[in-house]
Amino acid sequence: MKNETRIFRISKLCRIIALAKADKLEFKLSCKDELLEEQLEAMEKYALVLETRAII
Repeated sequence: MKNETRIFRISKLCRIIALAKADKLEFKLSCKDELLEEQLEAMEKYALVLETRAII
């Protein structure tokens, strides 16, 4: 009975660790996505400035 309980606890702990790692990865990807969006916006604004300069 004790071995079954240990195995259950270890299994449960492994699931918790796996979920925590997945959450951490999702958070990192979300941060990178936000950064890429900000960089894209900045590049688009710069492209508009270059286009405006080319017209003038």
